[in-house]
Amino acid sequence: MQKMQTANEDTLFRGSDLYLSAFLLTRGLRLWTTDDHDPARVIFVLTSRPHPDDLADYVSGVAMANVQCFGRALRRLKAALHGRA
Repeated sequence: MQKMQTANEDTLFRGSDLYLSAFLLTRGLRLWTTDDHDPARVIFVLTSRPHPDDLADYVSGVAMANVQCFGRALRRLKAALHGRA
């Protein structure tokens, strides 16, 4: 995974939920890197911060996304998990 030169920690979102991360990619966030320091869990590091409404919609089960975009985002995250991104 290619890293940016610098990143402001205040603008990063970290999460281990594969499907939430894929949804957030469809909402315009970008995968910056993965943090795999814990062998039991990989953390996806996304830029920028998600909109609170997107998080609320996801948690409440009413989030909507383009299926093709979601599928691409999911494949990209799975590739990152396996070190192919």
